[in-house]
Amino acid sequence: PTHTILTIHDLVGYHNYHGIVKFIYFAFWIYLPIRRVKYITVISEKTKKEITNLLPWAEKKITVIPNCVTIESYQKASILGNEIPKILTIGTLPNKNLERVIEATEGLSVELNIVGKLTQNQEQLLRNKNVLYKNYYNIPEEQLVSLYRNADILCFPSTYEGFGLPILEGQANDCAVITSDLYPMKEVAADGAILIDPYNANAIKKAILTIIENKELTQKLIDNGRENVKNYTVENIVNQYQNLLQKIKKF
Repeated sequence: PTHTILTIHDLVGYHNYHGIVKFIYFAFWIYLPIRRVKYITVISEKTKKEITNLLPWAEKKITVIPNCVTIESYQKASILGNEIPKILTIGTLPNKNLERVIEATEGLSVELNIVGKLTQNQEQLLRNKNVLYKNYYNIPEEQLVSLYRNADILCFPSTYEGFGLPILEGQANDCAVITSDLYPMKEVAADGAILIDPYNANAIKKAILTIIENKELTQKLIDNGRENVKNYTVENIVNQYQNLLQKIKKF
């Protein structure tokens, strides 16, 4: 279709399948839709690269327009305001890397606030590591916002994302952010996060301790994050879509 825009967030479904199921998924959810349209938007350079690695001819159709931050910004009265630092982590699926976060917090005087339904294995690991935690799932947006506002640190060492919106939501709420040194997380975080190897629990622990012990660095991360969020306002992203629509109207 001439004036249809296809938006692709990520290819996580493709990576999760194998054999004939993977082939069918590729054919009906990736190849055919991309073949039919003239314009595609993706939310990160990472997703664009994944698509063009599979279908090099699709590159000319793709425009990168990131996600926007809809959560209201909130400036905390002070950094590390909780007597026991609260570490917020979002998601419990394998790519969210919760198990290594749990390993990293073993022996630390911190409280994990985990958003997402825990598996039995994750609950057992939390008990085995004697980690203080609270778990939240199926919560309304207002409660999620409250968790961001009450957190000192957002720990988001994901191993795979199409974008990584929690990074920006944490920055918008003056959290000191820890995230992966992988794309697109490092691109989204800019200078407003400590970047770590997500496959190394000791690196995650070191980053947590750095934030707790180095308040000057922590303040700088929060300030940089607050500035970074300005690039992802609703108005900014709407303008990018309007520019694309104007381009389409000319043809």
